[in-house]
Amino acid sequence: MITDGTTLKIYDMQTFPPLSEMLAFCSITKTDTKCTTQSMCIVELCKQFEGSDRALVARAFFTSNSCNKVLVRILNVHNEIQSLKKGTYIAELNPVDEVFEARKVAQKINTSAELPEDMIDLFERSSQGMSPSNKNTLLQLLLKYNTSFATSDRDLGKTDIIKHRIDTGDNAPIKQANAIRAKRSR
Repeated sequence: MITDGTTLKIYDMQTFPPLSEMLAFCSITKTDTKCTTQSMCIVELCKQFEGSDRALVARAFFTSNSCNKVLVRILNVHNEIQSLKKGTYIAELNPVDEVFEARKVAQKINTSAELPEDMIDLFERSSQGMSPSNKNTLLQLLLKYNTSFATSDRDLGKTDIIKHRIDTGDNAPIKQANAIRAKRSR
């Protein structure tokens, strides 16, 4: 069971690429022996790690288990690789006294007033057969990330952010013409 005053430390050395989000296992270390046992806790960034400006830790609910490990979401907000050594103190588990159920009020979804015109068709095709709750979740997702979608062929471009290399061993790379296929297989 989880107790108040519990710390989370990186279980194994972790390396995070620039501007990325990853999940990392953390070990649970009890630091306060006078605390009462709780079964539901919240993972929160500790002040010490927050001050280091190395990464962000997502808040999350955690229900105790017997393995003494917690999966924590970590975000590298920097343009360079960040490494966290085994045993780095990054978060705390704090007890949750009460959990209240949030109830969403069903409402008619008005997409034309909120979504850009070019995304209304995408929403309508994607939300067929969905419950009103799921439609609303999809709408919020499309609104949040509407700049990530191409509105025309001109929006699609090239990037030099990702580069790849094909290891050919000791062999020099070769270039070949495309294979000609029969009309049936096209």
